[in-house]
Amino acid sequence: MPGIGQVLARRLYRGLGIHTLDELAQASQDDTLRQVPGFGHERIERVRSAVDTMLAEMPVQAKKRHNLACSEAACQEPACSKW
Repeated sequence: MPGIGQVLARRLYRGLGIHTLDELAQASQDDTLRQVPGFGHERIERVRSAVDTMLAEMPVQAKKRHNLACSEAACQEPACSKW
């Protein structure tokens, strides 16, 4: 995901318990992400934009299962092949 590498994804998961795109979208809207080191205003805006785009294009079933640790090479979700 643009703006979130492995280190930040780990911080999100460990610090806030975020592991889905829906949870990340909510955290980007309510400023919860500001609690995580490495997330300033600009990064939050980039993440918010990327998550909104991904959620708009991803099928509903995939949204429920997709997690932040996904990488194209490792993900088993068919909808992720373009990410």
